[in-house]
Amino acid sequence: PVTALHVNDNELVRKGELLVELDETDYQVALQQAQAQLAASQGRVAQAEAQLQSAKAGVTQAAAEVDAAQVALDNATADLKRYQSVDERARSQQQLDNAVTAQKNAQAQLDQAKAKKFSAEANVGTANASIKAAEGETQTSEANVKHAQVNLGYCRIYAPADGRVTQRTVEVGNYMQTGATMFMLVSPEVWVTANFKET
Repeated sequence: PVTALHVNDNELVRKGELLVELDETDYQVALQQAQAQLAASQGRVAQAEAQLQSAKAGVTQAAAEVDAAQVALDNATADLKRYQSVDERARSQQQLDNAVTAQKNAQAQLDQAKAKKFSAEANVGTANASIKAAEGETQTSEANVKHAQVNLGYCRIYAPADGRVTQRTVEVGNYMQTGATMFMLVSPEVWVTANFKET
């Protein structure tokens, strides 16, 4: 619908002058929706980046756990070798069994720490992928905002050049269809073609 009309028939207008305003409601809503989607996608980027930092911290922690488990395994293995090298009469079978069990437990803890580190590294890859996906959504949302702004700009019609308004058919309140003629804008320069006879 036409909400404002700033020109009359036969009126001279200058380039860039506002001529007609159309109802912006639908386009304002579309712009607000696009801006909301952009804000949401930017939030997903920030969330994915936070998850990446958390995943990297998990890798660091898992690496430290692997180191600690390796040290514990080395100690348990050294203890087992000491018990195995001692004469059987100087140690009990229970002490040897305890050393074997401690060494096996330390090996299991090392394997578990390595698996945890591998999982943490996989989480880093997943977080990187989430960031790329969220950035793609953000770019799409930015394009949608620009598109909505362009559509909103179509609600204000400006004079493309200097000219005189003629054959105006539009009135405030009229519902305009795409491609409908509202008026003509005729160049202020007038050319006359004349054919003079020599009489």
